[in-house]
Amino acid sequence: MNTNFFKKIINVIYPIRYCWHIDKYYLMLVVFSSISTSFITIFNVFVLKLLTEAVTSYNFKSFISTIVIITILIIVINLLNMIANYRLEPFMRNRINKKIQEDIYIKSFDYDISDFDNKQFFDLYYFVLENSKETIINMVSQFSVLLTNLFSIGGIAAIVINYDLLTLLLVFTGVIFSTIFSLKFQNSQYKFKLDTISALRKIKYIDRVFYLIDYVKEVKTYKNSDLILGNYKESWDSINKTTHKWVGKLGFTSLIINMIDSLTYILILFNLGLQTIIGNISLSSFVVVFNGAKQLTEQVKSIISVIPKIYYNMINLDKYFDYMNYKKDVNNKIFKFNEKIQFLSLKNINFKYSKNENYVLKNINLNISSNEKIAIVGRNGSGKSTLIKLILGLYQPNEGNIEINNCELKSIDLSSYLDNISIVYQDFQLFAFSIAQNISMKYKLTAEDEVIVIDALKKVNLYEKIKKLPNGINTIISKEFEENGQVFSGGEMQRLALARAYAKKSDMIIMDEPFSSFDTITEKEIFDLIYSISENKILIFITHSLANLSKFDKIIVMDDGEVIEMGSNNTLLKNNRLYSSMVNIQKSKYI
Repeated sequence: MNTNFFKKIINVIYPIRYCWHIDKYYLMLVVFSSISTSFITIFNVFVLKLLTEAVTSYNFKSFISTIVIITILIIVINLLNMIANYRLEPFMRNRINKKIQEDIYIKSFDYDISDFDNKQFFDLYYFVLENSKETIINMVSQFSVLLTNLFSIGGIAAIVINYDLLTLLLVFTGVIFSTIFSLKFQNSQYKFKLDTISALRKIKYIDRVFYLIDYVKEVKTYKNSDLILGNYKESWDSINKTTHKWVGKLGFTSLIINMIDSLTYILILFNLGLQTIIGNISLSSFVVVFNGAKQLTEQVKSIISVIPKIYYNMINLDKYFDYMNYKKDVNNKIFKFNEKIQFLSLKNINFKYSKNENYVLKNINLNISSNEKIAIVGRNGSGKSTLIKLILGLYQPNEGNIEINNCELKSIDLSSYLDNISIVYQDFQLFAFSIAQNISMKYKLTAEDEVIVIDALKKVNLYEKIKKLPNGINTIISKEFEENGQVFSGGEMQRLALARAYAKKSDMIIMDEPFSSFDTITEKEIFDLIYSISENKILIFITHSLANLSKFDKIIVMDDGEVIEMGSNNTLLKNNRLYSSMVNIQKSKYI
């Protein structure tokens, strides 16, 4: 219980401390806004006393002086609030929002790719991405509202208590009961939101299907509206079912809260009216206390509403902390990999994606030496791409070891290891940024970076086309954000991906089926280029095309997760097994 209590206290303090670290002036502005707003509220109650006394004593001069003072103060304070809320606060809030999202993105690099195959992690990641900015900013805003309420209640209570103590007791009694039920309401609302996450994530996915060009092509071609809209309806049916589960409880709790608020307000009015009728307070005092009680009730109602919101956001922050406090279960001996990749060894590797699945890789033993050129071939689903994921360290084998230069891969810092590798995935992605940024993978390029980009484009025979574009290498890929963006063909996109791999100075190049958009002649041209740029490097090449493998030092044939053949092109052809059969089938297509 105590641990949970202190955890919630930390959840309250963290957003304030976090925002202070990003922009301390933002919190100063929040406090100033709270003080100025509460000052107006207190002043409105106090000044009514002055006006009432001036009117009842027929003091015209005092009346006019009070009106003038009110006018000047309201103008000054409202002017200051306008400057704070519209000239300063939006820019400060943008800085904080940017930092929150940036930290979430950076933290995602700590997670393994296997985590992204996990539904529970995706739900957590989606929740954090969708809610964290709003939650942290709301916590600070609600702190501001709470501060305003507390200042206002303190000032108004000091005025009202001079006339009637019972009014304060009635207000604060109502607060206690309303807060109890409001906390129950917010807790139920939070659970309701968690129950809808999976369905909402599926709806967001369908939104992308109708938005992203690659999906739109499939939708238009196959006219598969029944498939997509059927899943869309199913998701909303799930949300409606969850809503039905919670709506009764939420509605009943809300009714109790409203009844408590209304009853408190009625009792306050009854008490003040009775005190005036029996002569305990004067008519002018009634006006002051009535207005004070009204303002006090509104401030208390505001606290009633803001405290459960703070509690709700505290619960939301639990998910944020679950995500941000994640630490890899790593070997204490992890070290930076700062040497050239000379030797790669896979020993007795067995791997499956989850405990309940069959092994995808079985008893893999493989040695790759410096500058060696390796081709990996086999049927679809034979485990070729999974093997690459293990070599990259994106997954850890269930059994066996992977060694780099006689050091276990799991003991090496993955980021420093991947700095030595260039890869073109089968489903590679180019971003809607400039050509130069896509190839260099940098936001800001130096003159030296631009030379490397141009050299890479020349290598893949794209520079002559790109230099003729209005913005050259700074042309944006796709028209999603820029009207003057360039849409490239599938083959050109693959050349750009190859240029990215070449521009990265690495010890090992991995190609995962890079020829799917090339004709036979172009494939031979690009193949020779890849072989050329991989000189003095390890080359691992996954392919279904077997026409150009004669130069490779070693060809690995996989089937059903196992290495069933290994050797040079000539040796495997003579073996007359699976490799020879696949080569003959491909040759027959061109006869």
